[in-house]
Amino acid sequence: MAKCKINYKDVIIFMIPFIIFGLYLFIFFPGILSYDSYHQLNQINTNSFSNWHPFLHTFVEMICLKIWNSPASIGLFQILIFSLLWCLICKYNRNENSNKFFIFQIILTLIIAFNPINAIFSIT
Repeated sequence: MAKCKINYKDVIIFMIPFIIFGLYLFIFFPGILSYDSYHQLNQINTNSFSNWHPFLHTFVEMICLKIWNSPASIGLFQILIFSLLWCLICKYNRNENSNKFFIFQIILTLIIAFNPINAIFSIT
């Protein structure tokens, strides 16, 4: 079994979207709520689940709200998951001996993180 070592490159790739999307969450605190968001929060508060939204997604939101009773907990969770998955994608596609590809990953990460639609959807 191969060891999964975290190095400074992984931390940099993780922190770029985490910080930028976190600023969006701070600015739009506690997040952006759509009609669907209110509907899911109503399902969680009344414990009356329907098939309007996938149950697993609603269940994960319910766990987030049990930890911190704010819609911001869901946004923070989504930011963490995005940053972690993007970090893993970059890690497993990176040649550790090539700094050029790492610089390309940083530029691509900045483009993705500074695209407002990605940040807005991460906190909605």
